[in-house]
Amino acid sequence: MKNRCPNFTSQPIEYAVVDKKYNYNITTCKDNDRDRLKITYLEKPDWLQFKDNGNGTATLSGTPKFSHYGKVSLWNTSGKFLATFSQEGRIGNMGFSPDGKKLATVLSNSSEVFVSKPPYRIQISDISSQKLFKKFEYPARIKNIYFSPDGQYIVATLGDGTVRIRDVSGKQKLVTLRHKGEITSVSFSSDSQRIATASGDGTARLWNFKGIQQAILWHEGRVKAISFSPNEQYLATDSDDGKSSLWDIYAKKRLSTFPSHGYSRAIFFTNDGKHLVNTSDEHTVSIWDIFSGEQIVKYNHPKTVGSFILSPDGKYLISTEYDDKTTYNYKKIRLWEISGKLVNEVDLQKLETKQPTSIDYVALNPNGKRKIKQNQKAQLIHNFLPM
Repeated sequence: MKNRCPNFTSQPIEYAVVDKKYNYNITTCKDNDRDRLKITYLEKPDWLQFKDNGNGTATLSGTPKFSHYGKVSLWNTSGKFLATFSQEGRIGNMGFSPDGKKLATVLSNSSEVFVSKPPYRIQISDISSQKLFKKFEYPARIKNIYFSPDGQYIVATLGDGTVRIRDVSGKQKLVTLRHKGEITSVSFSSDSQRIATASGDGTARLWNFKGIQQAILWHEGRVKAISFSPNEQYLATDSDDGKSSLWDIYAKKRLSTFPSHGYSRAIFFTNDGKHLVNTSDEHTVSIWDIFSGEQIVKYNHPKTVGSFILSPDGKYLISTEYDDKTTYNYKKIRLWEISGKLVNEVDLQKLETKQPTSIDYVALNPNGKRKIKQNQKAQLIHNFLPM
């Protein structure tokens, strides 16, 4: 059955080639000729220009360069530049190994910017030598990557609803975990013996690293985040039913719930395992006592919380904030003491810089002294973490 108007009538051009002009003319239909349609976008790369023509059509155009993609910059927290890693393609995501010596990046095809076909790759680089350590290919789009806590495994969540576990050396057989919906989050036990997965199919599941399912936890909505407690007795999940849940792993039952109404796909335990961190509403990151259910700390934000992470030592929380919910670009980064005191913040819109003022992705080295980001943007947040 044909889609009813108003709707898009043009066929999207899903890829662009480096150094070649990209142009996509957007057309729409409407029920009434007197209606005026406004066309906008949620997110776009910096090189791509958008124009709403005001008549039910719009244009996306631009020329991607390798300078827009394929580079990761490494800085220390005093603002000193350490290295640039050249990658064989556009970078989609990245992460440090637990010992801080390796960097894994998700790469798309080396010449195409928007990719809807293989190969999909993960590249692991040695940080000290800046040389390629290992490269793996996958059959579907790679959404996220993780190192296991012992650094022996690289785990990828794919767009086909699977989780792929590989040993970093590439010598062992690939293990595949399957859900009936998209994989939204994974978490590891500290001994790297178990992995917990969350999915859009309304379940969270517990597995061993051989791929054997050990538990399934049912939710009333899409599960968007999951985390092991430090003592590995509990799992925390965050779902679209407006609740964060605390689960007893061994009893396989829900113990309690906490309010959750944010956009962030994150939930964490504090290092002592006694508290849970979530987005209790659109503008607030909260810390809860898991035993009493009491809200201990509130981190209030004027606008929508985009994401948050805890520093490896558990002393700080870093949060990002959207400028608005139409572009979903992070425009402000805040550093908080775990007690709730604001320590530092960077408003990217007020910085005098020729660099793009939106953050794509930020990751902390496990020792807390380095940060990386995609495409020359981390220099905007130098001197951010206390030494």
